Amino acid sequence: MNLSELLINLHINILYFLRLIAKKNHLSIQQVLCVYSIPIDGITQTNLANSLAIDVSTLSRNLDKLLLLNIIYKRSVPEDERFVKIFLTSYGKTIFKHIIHDLNVYCKHMNLNHNNLDNQSIVDSLSQLNWNLLTNKIKDEY
Repeated sequence: MNLSELLINLHINILYFLRLIAKKNHLSIQQVLCVYSIPIDGITQTNLANSLAIDVSTLSRNLDKLLLLNIIYKRSVPEDERFVKIFLTSYGKTIFKHIIHDLNVYCKHMNLNHNNLDNQSIVDSLSQLNWNLLTNKIKDEY
């Protein structure tokens, strides 16, 4: 299998675990990714959409649902009222902790050390891969 096939398969396998976490928290996969991607000091809707690589309109529907569930709240940016910043509520921070906990549980169930793999080596490789993907994003052109 080549690198592009491995990346697609990795994505599909990660989606499986995210779907389990989403179901457990009564959210969609996209909503789980939204919650996970909101930093403690908030993020503008445009930056969150860019970070998740989705359209603002798609993000808006997910944020509306998270707002109804009291997971997030929105606040205008004082410097420019046209922009809205998204924050996690106390309940949203709890959901975030559940997501992280569940991801850690699933990682432990993989039991990578059982297969004589060096866990730190895997973390280092994935960190490097993630960094390369982040720094080499192609903007709407292939």
